[in-house]
Amino acid sequence: MYDPAKYAGKVLDYVGLVRGKKIFHLSMTTTHNSHTRRESADCGSSLFKIQKWERSRLNKVLFRSLSYAALLTGVFLVIALLISRKQMAAFDNELTTLVLRIYSPEATTVMKGFTFAGSSLCVTIIAILIIIMLLVIGYRRELIFYMGVIVCSGLLNLVLKMIFHRARPDLHRIVEATGYSFPSGHSMSAFTLYGITIYFLWKHARHAWLRVTIVLVGAVMILMIGISRIYLGVHYPSDVIGGYVIAAAWLTASIGPYERFLEKRWRSRRFGSA
Repeated sequence: MYDPAKYAGKVLDYVGLVRGKKIFHLSMTTTHNSHTRRESADCGSSLFKIQKWERSRLNKVLFRSLSYAALLTGVFLVIALLISRKQMAAFDNELTTLVLRIYSPEATTVMKGFTFAGSSLCVTIIAILIIIMLLVIGYRRELIFYMGVIVCSGLLNLVLKMIFHRARPDLHRIVEATGYSFPSGHSMSAFTLYGITIYFLWKHARHAWLRVTIVLVGAVMILMIGISRIYLGVHYPSDVIGGYVIAAAWLTASIGPYERFLEKRWRSRRFGSA
C-alpha cells in the first residue's frame, strides 16, 4: 500500500544525501583552491627571494670590479706622481741594469721577437683574427665588447702619454722608438689583448689544466713583452709597470659591468620564460 509519509521520508533522505555530497565536494574544492593559492604564494615568494639574491650578487660583482679598478687607478697615479718627482730613478736604473745582465746577440733576437708580439701591427693582426672568429661563430656581444676594449685601450694610452710627456731613455738604446714613454704602449696593448683573450678562453675552457695553461702562456707573453721593452732600451721599468697597472684597471672596469650585463640578460630570459 502506498504510504505518502514513507515516500516523503525517502525523498528527503535522497535530497539530503545529494546536498551533503555537494557540500563535501564544495569544501574539498575550496580546500584545494586554498592550498593551490598558498603554494602559488610560496612559489612567488621563493622566486622573489631568488631574484633579490641574484640582484644583490650582481651588484656585489659590479661594486667589487669597480673598486678594484679604482684601486689600480690609484696605484697608477702614485707611480705617475713618483715619476714626476724623480723618485723612480733609482728603481729604474737598478732594474734596467738587472735586465741587461742577460745581454747577448741571441737574447736580443728573442727580445725583438717579443717586442713584435706587442707591436701595433701584431696586436692589430691578432685582434682582426679573433674578431673574424667571433663573427663566424656568431658571438656578436663578445665581438662588440672585444673591439671596444681593444680600441679604447689604445686611445687611453695615447691620452695618457700626451698628459705625462715623459721622454724615453737615451742610454743603451738597441732599437729606435718615437713618442713619449709613460705608460708603455706595448705593455698596455699586450696586457689588454692577451688579458681579454685569456678571459674569453677561460670562460669556455672546460678543463682545469687547460685554464691553467691559458693563464700561464698569456702571463709569460705579457711579462716578456714588458721585459723586452726594457732590454731594448726604449722604456723605463716604471713605464712598463705603469702600463700593466692601468691596463689591468681598464680591463677590470670593463669586465665587471660586462659580466653583470650577461647575467642580467640570462636571468631575465630564464624568469621571463618561466
